[in-house]
Amino acid sequence: MKTVYYCYTPLSPMGITEENGLVTGIFYAGGKPRPDLPEGSSAVQKEAARQLLGYFYGGLREFSLPLAMPENPFLRSVVEAMLDIPFGSTVTYSRLAEMASRPSAVRAVASACGKNPFAIVVPCHRVIAKKGIGGYSSGIELKKALLGFESTSLGSVPDSGEAASL
Repeated sequence: MKTVYYCYTPLSPMGITEENGLVTGIFYAGGKPRPDLPEGSSAVQKEAARQLLGYFYGGLREFSLPLAMPENPFLRSVVEAMLDIPFGSTVTYSRLAEMASRPSAVRAVASACGKNPFAIVVPCHRVIAKKGIGGYSSGIELKKALLGFESTSLGSVPDSGEAASL
């Protein structure tokens, strides 16, 4: 049965959905209607929350979670390509289209970014337009905050003792 678990990050409350041991979604829960799901607290959801907090407070730069990848082959290719964008880096939508082996589908790739089911963990916030920051399905201010956070966090990773105290 699919359930939702909530954790609180410095940016926004986050919802983490899980089913059959896989994370099915991570979303910004602040000010948005909650999904019509029972609340849960599985080990996978708690680990996802721990890693999200590690991202903000403990220097975590790469997530390691069992994700229920999209079944749609195109969306899956875009999600997988976004996973290759390093912390603190950005790529343009056209570069992401190349990374997803869809160089002529830039608009469709941009649309797929907006359908990313795993906020922060699959870093669609690192994809920008050629002429500027571009859009973000959860609001441009959140995108700017994430990009700003990552740019100021480069080179300042806490030691493992600090990360372990979460």
